[in-house]
Amino acid sequence: MCLLQEDGGKSGYWDHLGNAMASLPESDYLYGVFASSLLSIRDAKEHLRLLKAAWEKNRRHSKLALLYANVLSEQKQDDAALGVILGSLVESDWSDGSLVFRYVQHTSSGNRSELIERNLDRAFRRTHGNDRLLILAGYGCYWNDLLMVERSLWQRDTSLGHWGRLRSRLRQSRYESKSRSCLEEAVAGVSSMELINLVFVLRACEDQKNYELWARYLEALVSCDHDLAKSTWYFISSARRLKASGDLDGLRSYLSQIGAGDGWNTDILEFAGDAYWSDLQDYERAMDMYDELVRKHPKTESYRLHLAQLSLIRGMSMKGLAALAPIRRASALTREFRGRLHSQKGDYKSAYNELGSLLSDYHKNKLKLNKDRLISIYHSFVNACYQLGLVEESLKHVKELHEIDPDNASGCNFYGYLLAVYNRELPLAEKLLRKALKKDPLNAAFLDSLAWIRYRQGRYAEALKLMAKVIELGGLKEDGDGEISEHLSKIHQALGNDKLAKFYWDLAVEKNPKLKHDEK
Repeated sequence: MCLLQEDGGKSGYWDHLGNAMASLPESDYLYGVFASSLLSIRDAKEHLRLLKAAWEKNRRHSKLALLYANVLSEQKQDDAALGVILGSLVESDWSDGSLVFRYVQHTSSGNRSELIERNLDRAFRRTHGNDRLLILAGYGCYWNDLLMVERSLWQRDTSLGHWGRLRSRLRQSRYESKSRSCLEEAVAGVSSMELINLVFVLRACEDQKNYELWARYLEALVSCDHDLAKSTWYFISSARRLKASGDLDGLRSYLSQIGAGDGWNTDILEFAGDAYWSDLQDYERAMDMYDELVRKHPKTESYRLHLAQLSLIRGMSMKGLAALAPIRRASALTREFRGRLHSQKGDYKSAYNELGSLLSDYHKNKLKLNKDRLISIYHSFVNACYQLGLVEESLKHVKELHEIDPDNASGCNFYGYLLAVYNRELPLAEKLLRKALKKDPLNAAFLDSLAWIRYRQGRYAEALKLMAKVIELGGLKEDGDGEISEHLSKIHQALGNDKLAKFYWDLAVEKNPKLKHDEK
């Protein structure tokens, strides 16, 4: 056989290897030689032809059948893959648990099937030991599929009526009980890494929120194969269990073992980056993960975009721009982030050029943007116009922004506030703010905008009353740029309260030193 391996390019190699496998169907060595030799075949059709020829000589060889079925499924030939599984099941008289499990995966559609249940019953009666455990796991996944479909129907279908919903809940309870019972019995008997299709069993545990069974399953597998504890699959599965169960402290502790430069692979770094970001809101650690991903895969744009977005969140505009700098053919999202990072850095001219170009391409139908993205880009662009003192452009584009979603409360506030800042169309500005406050009456920023409209209208006492409400709602704590403090200073100054005017002006300057150059 070693000579055959060295001679793998000759036509007789595959025939000899197929005949050898047929003579010794239980030989893992021969199967390993066959599988590794296939890796040298680049032509997909030739790959399938060789698999088909080998399988037709060795239909009882479950690993070969599963390999052939996997390749067919990858090429979207699901019916052919099922045909291979069924052909091998018939040859084995439904006594191979791994094939039965795969049969369930291919045929379970979430609808009750007498044929599937009859075949599972037949296979269960004809097997024992590890094969029977696999069939129990297949049963568990089958009942779980039914549970998920029934649960989705119960949540979506409003036409079920009282009794229909009650019957649906009873079916859900029955399916969950059957699935859990089968899975627990299967997990209790685990004695080999290859026993149960890992992904489907864990998915069933997650669907049913059965975190205890999930943990027991992982422990049982590791007790059978200690090397599994070092695998990517085990690490991510364990972390996903902590995440799904809501044990965020446990998740944080578990992920803390990941260090930059420690050789962690891409899948683990991706999972950890997402978990730190979405679940733990630990943006510093999330940035560490994406820093490492960018180092390992410098040409992958998505990692650089994640790093740029985290830089925006953390106010690290220079780092974000550096992350995006190597990208030559920039996507719309890359251009948007560049514009927003320039704005955060205070380079409003670059932000104006980047975002203006992006909006121009959108209006020329050179690119497509969904509504939320378009609103985000417009908002950043109008802010750049405002910071550059482009009054007419600011008002033109903030109106366009408002027209995209006229019922959006934040959009109404933004438009109304800019009108007040430029002392334009104050009745329209008031109308917009009342619309915003109707949706969110306790929003401090909205109340501050309405107070500024009152100030522009010369109604200073009303403006001060509104600002008192802003302070009560904690507006000063959120006043990062000193704008609310500045408004309070000017309103008090208009009312002749000079000491309070100076107090709030000093507070505004402390928060925003650029105001020192403004007229008091």
